[in-house]
Amino acid sequence: FLATVYNGLPLGEFPFSKKPREYLLWVGRIIDKKGPLEAILTAKKLNLPLIMAGNITEPSFFNKKIKPQVDGRQIKYAGELSQSQLIKYYQKAKCLLCPVKWNEPFGLTAIEAMACGTPVVAFSNGGLKETIANGKPGFLIPEKKGVAGLAEAVKKIGSIKRSDCRDRVEKLFSSKIMAQNYEKVYNKIITKSKI
Repeated sequence: FLATVYNGLPLGEFPFSKKPREYLLWVGRIIDKKGPLEAILTAKKLNLPLIMAGNITEPSFFNKKIKPQVDGRQIKYAGELSQSQLIKYYQKAKCLLCPVKWNEPFGLTAIEAMACGTPVVAFSNGGLKETIANGKPGFLIPEKKGVAGLAEAVKKIGSIKRSDCRDRVEKLFSSKIMAQNYEKVYNKIITKSKI
């Protein structure tokens, strides 16, 4: 092991938006460990609309737990979206909910949302602990605090500057930074092989 190189985004493809609308967003494969049900329950607790986007990879979970909650008004399922469609949702969301219930290695949806200026509210599991600096581009909530913890964080989302979300991605998660960090790793390997 030499270094961790974070995934990077081509930032030109993720335009910044400073004016959100009043909806929450959840994006991912619709499986239990990604927390779509917790996102729904959070939206209902706050009486806010939720837009969900992603492919259904656990049909039984979707049919039993998610589909009965989708009413097309408060809880909307947009299906699997193209990148350009998804970016439009990212740009206008009040925040992205990432109640991931496992140690996911990275959170690509989190950096995509932040690149567009959208803060993230997540359970503090896995790579999200490194992706999100608690209190600046979003909030990290211990999973044991559950839906109540997520809801409390969403209530404070207005304290986060959307420009701070974009700044974090520009400094740590752009494709340019990723390429520079890979070059550093390759140079270490070349230097070690010469010894």
